Amino acid sequence: MEPAHPLVKAPGRSPAVARRVAGAFVLLGVLLLYRAPARFVWNAWLSDPYYAHGLPVFAAAVALAAWRLWKAPRAEASVPAWALLGLPLAGALYLAGLLRADAYLLSWSALALAASVALASGGWPRLRLVGAPLLLAALALPTPWTIQVCVALQDGATAATGFLLSLAGIALERGLTTLTAGGLSFEVTPACSGFQSAVSLLAVGAGIATIFPRRAGLVLALAVPVALALNVLRLVLVVLISLAWGPGAAEGFFHGLSDALIFVAETLLLLAVAGALSRPRGRAA
Repeated sequence: MEPAHPLVKAPGRSPAVARRVAGAFVLLGVLLLYRAPARFVWNAWLSDPYYAHGLPVFAAAVALAAWRLWKAPRAEASVPAWALLGLPLAGALYLAGLLRADAYLLSWSALALAASVALASGGWPRLRLVGAPLLLAALALPTPWTIQVCVALQDGATAATGFLLSLAGIALERGLTTLTAGGLSFEVTPACSGFQSAVSLLAVGAGIATIFPRRAGLVLALAVPVALALNVLRLVLVVLISLAWGPGAAEGFFHGLSDALIFVAETLLLLAVAGALSRPRGRAA
């Protein structure tokens, strides 16, 4: 009698390999669909001063999402059926943008698609993981109302700077986005509105909140007012230096250096707040 031979399975691809191949084809199709919107966003980042923050903020969002997904435990194998509803909704948003030839809507549909894929592949836990990165990516995308927001911030920064200078006893005249004092005229340009500083500090705040997760919402909430307040302080210093030593002193070395110094100060302030909020409270004896 011949000995029994162990059963040998027929060679074939594992389900994991098949899923990776299918995912690669789906990703290629999505890249082809979003080729034109990606070009629109890229051109806005490189050529529009209102979106100069876009590329570094988007890169920070991608890095944060990758880090969170890498550190997170493996998602559940199955998700409820309702978690798949976001996919057709994202597709409908894309079709609406395509029919309207709306580059803004097409660009934003990519975020809806990313959120839908996260929900469909891992449920609410995975969507929460990529929630902050998706919000950061949204701040990097062009919108139809960005100019209006920047103009409002320019007006607010001009008014706040004029108010502080008036408190210091400096006589000045204020226009919508201009200040005139001591025979010198100062214009608060879009780059000086604080918009880009606020968005960039939100990106930094998201990273800090990931490192110090306690009271992350408060850290993010402080990012915008801190950025706007320190931007006004920078404008006040520019005016004071110009009045004291001439416009060349403020527009040259100090103007370029002040951006970096203010950003470092904003980051250190957020780090200090996050560290203080994350410090464990002492137990009562």
